[in-house]
Amino acid sequence: MRMKWVVTKNISILLRLKLLFLFLCFFGKEVNSQPADTLRLEHLYNLEARAVQFYLDHLGQSYAVTANNELIKYNTEGIELFRYADKRYGRLDFVDVSNPMQLLLYYGNFNYVVILERTLTNSGFLSLQELGFPVVQAISMGMDGNIWLYDSFNARLVKVNRKGIRIRESAELTLLLGRRPEIIRLREKGGKVYAIDKENKRLYVFDLMGQWLRERILPQDLTGELIFEDEAIMEISNEGLVFMSLTDPLYYRRAYFPTTFPSFRHVAWRKERIYNVGIDGVISVYEMK
Repeated sequence: MRMKWVVTKNISILLRLKLLFLFLCFFGKEVNSQPADTLRLEHLYNLEARAVQFYLDHLGQSYAVTANNELIKYNTEGIELFRYADKRYGRLDFVDVSNPMQLLLYYGNFNYVVILERTLTNSGFLSLQELGFPVVQAISMGMDGNIWLYDSFNARLVKVNRKGIRIRESAELTLLLGRRPEIIRLREKGGKVYAIDKENKRLYVFDLMGQWLRERILPQDLTGELIFEDEAIMEISNEGLVFMSLTDPLYYRRAYFPTTFPSFRHVAWRKERIYNVGIDGVISVYEMK
């Protein structure tokens, strides 16, 4: 038992060191006359698309959704690779790029899911309404190619396969937690499923069977957009970024945007680059110095 405890402790220490290294590489930069944790940025180039949504996968490839419902994929240097557009299902509300080989597109107006291959070729679709999910607040691709979704009508985390058959399901979370969760993001990572409840400032953790394991209270001052970013939760606000570990509740870091950073509708980061999606939809790419 002592050997197991020592190994677990060492893993926890290594994880903290990894997260600290990532933060220092990305956010630990000093700027004269500004807070010590203010980002230093150099503008590199702009992407051609005007975006209403923007996403980055773990390979550094980027995806822009235009006002015309078109999805455009770029490589790490901002060169366009592929395009996809389908207006039959209404507005494209969300793209899950956690698995670059299988993208998940969610069309909220018609409650439709479309699956794309890495070349943005359509490989299947599901009507969630027909499957008995009238209200879906959060959805994500599982590592096995199946789909996790939060059925907010019944307050359950559900996993369906590519044919729409339920293969995993949690207990009713309202009864379990004593409150109604307002889950806005889902992500499978490291053998767990994580769910962000922004309204109640909670992170819920489930196992791969869909069973609830635990919850974590998030900082109450988080008011910006909350997204999953690799092994972390990231808050995006007008002031800057907050970086919180998925697994270590003690790890919390904040980085401020420079005063010259343009206004934005969304910000994304990957490796040593920051992507600013301006109010006008222009995507500006910056390098962290």
